[in-house]
Formats: sequence, structure tokens, C-alpha cells
Amino acid sequence: MRPKVTLPNLATTIFIIALAMAFSRVHIRIQTTMIGYELGDLKKQEALLLEEKSELQLQLAKITTPQRLKVASSLAPDTLQHAKPKR
Repeated sequence: MRPKVTLPNLATTIFIIALAMAFSRVHIRIQTTMIGYELGDLKKQEALLLEEKSELQLQLAKITTPQRLKVASSLAPDTLQHAKPKR
């Protein structure tokens, strides 16, 4: 035997479903906002890392110029201090 569907029961059920949908929508909007903030922070971090990469590439280009390498290779072997191997 099926329970009778009455107007108060139907209204309560519809209200509970609508309330659950409203909470779900609010939760999704909050999550979307949080992800947006996180994405903004990551984009700032990416920009800083790209800037640092450019600076490091420039330093590498300066260090590895032929003139610079020639000067470094012409240093006397006595000025280069190598560690003695340990036995």
C-alpha cells in the first residue's frame, strides 16, 4: 500500500529540494571564487618565475661569451685550487 501524497508533504519535499539546490549553488560559487583567487596567485608566481628565468639566461649569456671563456681558461693552473682526492 502506497502512502498518500498530501499537499503539506509535497510542499515540504519541494522546499527541502529547493533548499538543497540553493546550498549547492552557493557552495559552487564559493569554490569558483576560491579557484579564481588561486589562479591569480599562480599567474603572479608564473610571471615572477619567467622574469627570473630571463635574468638567469642573460647572466648565462654574459658568462659564456668567448672573451670571458678565454680569460677564464688563461688563468694559471696554480690559481685554480683543486681539492685533493681522499682515499
